[in-house]
Amino acid sequence: MTYMAPEIKLGKEYDGRHVDVFSAGVILFIIVQGLFPFREARTEEYFYHLMLTNPSEYFKKVRGEQMSPEFKDLILRMLRYDGNDRPTIE
Repeated sequence: MTYMAPEIKLGKEYDGRHVDVFSAGVILFIIVQGLFPFREARTEEYFYHLMLTNPSEYFKKVRGEQMSPEFKDLILRMLRYDGNDRPTIE
């Protein structure tokens, strides 16, 4: 469930490329940090909501202060709520 993009969880129509970028972002975060970034990609879930609304506090809570600004930016963009706002492979 943690790897599922918000649009899948909501039962919306989705673009597979957007959800793949989301899932890759979750995996990348796990590889670098050694833990899941959140339990579920729902705005009501504490860590995902914090990531969307207060990224600096989010990275403190997940012990990610040592992550580079570029990595943090990449993760935040890959895990955006709206699939159309996520980066593409290109």
